[in-house]
Amino acid sequence: MDDDNHKKNENQENVSNQSGKSIIKYLESEDKSYYVLDTPNEEDIKKLERLDYLFILESPHTDEVIKEHPLAGDSGKAVTKFLFGDKTSIPFGKLVKLNSDLLEFKHIAIMNVSNVPLQTVKGYNDDYASLADYLEALRDPKANEETAGFDCLLKLFEDSLKNILKACERIKRKPHIFVCGQMAVNYFEKASQKKSSSKANKNG
Repeated sequence: MDDDNHKKNENQENVSNQSGKSIIKYLESEDKSYYVLDTPNEEDIKKLERLDYLFILESPHTDEVIKEHPLAGDSGKAVTKFLFGDKTSIPFGKLVKLNSDLLEFKHIAIMNVSNVPLQTVKGYNDDYASLADYLEALRDPKANEETAGFDCLLKLFEDSLKNILKACERIKRKPHIFVCGQMAVNYFEKASQKKSSSKANKNG
């Protein structure tokens, strides 16, 4: 009986390790099929001359994957309606990407904690569909270091956020930051805690 339990635990550990590797491969986007760039993207960030507002979202979904920019679907339309009422129904992400004249304020950036979907989207291939439960766990507002893939996603988010904030330091601008969604709040707070801890260690 003990041998059976040992083999069962060993098999579960192997499955867990394999899934963990697959999650990291997916999050790091070796397959670009589902990758959605932030707005502005990394190259445009380097040329940034001004930034007043930064929206931090959770992860893209089907519309964002198809349109290839954040806030392209219903969430984008909801933000547009909240900000502009009935003036337009164009999703907010598209307005920002096009730098539309409808925007009463310019110099906006939109980023996701994860640049790849963490929910099942249309067209998911079987490899990634099999990770659905693991990816959904990363969206849990209580996700932490014990959640498979959490450390990898947090590091990717930290690096993207750091790039934007470094650009802001270069141009001497401090943007208003809006963190949207409980998952985004969780990762933003974790990233902020690590940054504070790092500063304390340097000062110490």
